[in-house]
Amino acid sequence: MYNYEIAFCNVSFCYPGRDEYILKDFSAVFHANKRTAVIGKNGEGKTILVKLMMGLYSIYEGEIRLNGINIKGFNISEYRKLFSAAYQDYMLYAFSLGENIVLANAVGYII
Repeated sequence: MYNYEIAFCNVSFCYPGRDEYILKDFSAVFHANKRTAVIGKNGEGKTILVKLMMGLYSIYEGEIRLNGINIKGFNISEYRKLFSAAYQDYMLYAFSLGENIVLANAVGYII
């Protein structure tokens, strides 16, 4: 069992060239061995939250920490190996979610 903890510490994010924040001063702690649901309307930042956690966006305010260490200090390729995600707009094959993740990892896609 993994004991990873991801902490968002006053994280704010807006797309480059825009004035409106998707996330503003967001703080939360997520534990790898606990299930967590993030619920909200379209456009309220759920997908951005996952992409920030996975290190897909590096321009944001605040800190994102893995076990207390700022994720910007990790080798990004090694860090991303900790995650698998399936986005709602991603094309999945007619397999289970787990099989899709295994397939994507086998061919080198980030899901």
